[in-house]
Order: sequence, then structure tokens, then C-alpha cells
Amino acid sequence: LSGHFGKPDFMICDDLGITEIADFILVYDKDPLNQKIVFIHAKHLSKPKLYAATGIQDVCAQATKNIRYLNPYNIIKPPNYSRWDLPWKANGLEVSDRIRIKKLTKEIAWERMEKVIKNPLSGKEVWLMLGQTLSRKRLIRELGENTYEAIQAVILLNGTAQNVGTVNSKLKIFCSE
Repeated sequence: LSGHFGKPDFMICDDLGITEIADFILVYDKDPLNQKIVFIHAKHLSKPKLYAATGIQDVCAQATKNIRYLNPYNIIKPPNYSRWDLPWKANGLEVSDRIRIKKLTKEIAWERMEKVIKNPLSGKEVWLMLGQTLSRKRLIRELGENTYEAIQAVILLNGTAQNVGTVNSKLKIFCSE
């Protein structure tokens, strides 16, 4: 995945809770001719399903409900903004800094994010990290057999791509082979 990530100028872990706008946010803003912001939404199933419409529905819903923050006319700060300068804690793990790569205050991070979002020349992307939730090969095979759940999965992904496009953003899907 390092080829897709490149070298963001900073990254925010907004994970945990129903108010997150993405699990991770990548911001590339140093080069004024090549600015980009990426919202990453991840879904991991403890038991691989490989074309789980329910898991895909969860991550697609998360992506769709949060595209408002990629709209250049949005004036509302993210709901988890107040947590960006606090540690991330889950399942006995703790990460002291949610703003990574370059240590910034939450105020400066949001200000820089807003500049990228409001710049009509910047790139905006939404990434779905589906790991064990979706296998490309299995989905193609199941579609060939007209499996109902596989058809649902494709409809959900297509709808999400259309929704993401309404804020001039691109959708990328990362899944198992």
C-alpha cells in the first residue's frame, strides 16, 4: 500500500465512535500544485466473508454519511475534532498522538485540511479498506453465478461511488485478491 499512500504531510487517526469522519485522514498540502486529502474507511471482519454485503454496507454507509466534510462549502468542524489532541485507546492499546507524521495542533491540522478541501484544484479521495470483507476474485465468481449477496455488494459499492462523486471526489476500493 505504500505506493498508494506516498508521503502525506500529516495524517489524523479519527477512529473510534460513531462520530468519526474517517478512520484515518491523509493530507498532502505542501505542494500547492499537488494537494490532496484522503478519507480512509476500514472494515475488518474477524471471520473472512470475502463478499460480505453487510460489512460492505457498514463501510459504505460510513463513507457516504461523512462526504459532507469533503464538500468545499461545509462550515462544520468534524465531531471528533475535540479528540484529535488526545490519545487513541482501544483493546488495551494506546497511541499517544492522533495527528501523525508531523506533530500539529488540532487547530492547525483542521485549518490546513480546510484549505485543501476548499481548493477546487485539489484532489479528494475516499478509500474503502475492505481486507477480509471483500475478495475481488470471489466477488467476480459469485456475480457470474448471480449470487444475491454479491449483487447487493456491487450495488452498494456503485451507490457509494456515485455519492462520493457528488463532492468531486474519487472512490478507491482496496480488498483481497
